[in-house]
Amino acid sequence: MSDRSLEESARLWAQFAKRLDSLDSRRPRAWRLCEAARQVVGASGVVVTVAYLSDVRTTLCATDDVAMAVESLQELVGEGPGFDAATSGDTVSCYLGDIHQSRWSQLARAMWEELSDVTIYAVPIPTMLTGVVTLYTKQRRPLDVSVEGAASLAGAIGAALVTEGREQQESPEGLRGRWTSRVVVHQATGMVMAQLGIPADDALSLLRSHAYADETGLATVARQVVERKVTFSNATADGN
Repeated sequence: MSDRSLEESARLWAQFAKRLDSLDSRRPRAWRLCEAARQVVGASGVVVTVAYLSDVRTTLCATDDVAMAVESLQELVGEGPGFDAATSGDTVSCYLGDIHQSRWSQLARAMWEELSDVTIYAVPIPTMLTGVVTLYTKQRRPLDVSVEGAASLAGAIGAALVTEGREQQESPEGLRGRWTSRVVVHQATGMVMAQLGIPADDALSLLRSHAYADETGLATVARQVVERKVTFSNATADGN
């Protein structure tokens, strides 16, 4: 990863933690994770769907009605960037305002009739090819960050949602002495809470998201936090 990419990643995570802390803790955690990511990348809406290509396809979170409509229209017509992202494992972006130029003409027509023109970014969830995070903006308005940065954050949030409430299976690699992964994660969670002033559940979700973004395990990231090799407070976010 280049120095510029590392700098953007640090900035995005600092902004994400700040946005997450600012949201009403009474709202569902899934919505808060998606809404914080939406605000950071400058999308108009975010939706997370798993089992994308199966009959048990399920939407875990949608930040607004339009995001839900974007997802529902793709399911209805059976085509779109979400399907391509789920199949290929690559981020797919497109502008659906020009019906005749779109490779998904049926979807573009349905989008135009229901929503006017939108730009869609479909991000596959890491380690889960059939999960997709879809971001949209109105018309041709670009995101506030690079597509790569948005994809990294969105994919990590989606992966954290998928594993929310599930026991993590961690490798003992990097753990020394009598510490177990559970103890390390618990300690790291407490440190993140102290650094950012956020609740335990949000701190754990942030650790999970960061682990997926770095393509590593939760215990590994927790160990790095405990050893102060990774902090969330040393990356300064802007005031927006």
